[in-house]
Amino acid sequence: MVNINLLPWRPLERAYQAKQLKKIICLAFISPLLAALCAVWLFSLYEQRLASRVHLLKDEIHWQENANNTSKQTNLAISPDMLASLISYAENTNALLSVLHHTSSETVCFREIKRTNQAILITGEADSSDDLAFFLKQWKAVDLFSEIKVDHLKQKSDHVVQFRLSATTNQRFPNIFPHANKAD
Repeated sequence: MVNINLLPWRPLERAYQAKQLKKIICLAFISPLLAALCAVWLFSLYEQRLASRVHLLKDEIHWQENANNTSKQTNLAISPDMLASLISYAENTNALLSVLHHTSSETVCFREIKRTNQAILITGEADSSDDLAFFLKQWKAVDLFSEIKVDHLKQKSDHVVQFRLSATTNQRFPNIFPHANKAD
């Protein structure tokens, strides 16, 4: 008797299934390896970020320690007289700023206020010299100064007057911050 294979596709199907099984087994080994490599890569990125953060924090700690050492080395001994002088200076500065804050004028504008030694220099603009004179007569801050001089008065082309005032204070300022008293 002759064997006739009525289903010739069965050996092809077995070969196809064997190939598929090999692919599945390879993927079963390769997929965890790829996942592990990705996890290692992500962990190394995280570790690099942490290392850079630690480096920044160490630099900041080092800077703070240096600043603390410098401040300990340059610690200022303040006498009671100097402390009283500083408190008085702070009160006078606060009074001046308070008066400036509550001063409203549509004709006078201060552009800059700076202290050099015992004088306060005030620069600004006014609509006219008459407006500036009227403002200075009415200005409540004049009580804070022993003298106010107009150092510079210049008429601009647009009818605006530029001015610079020099106001001498009633008080001696302590010179514990030498860089703060230098004129610019």
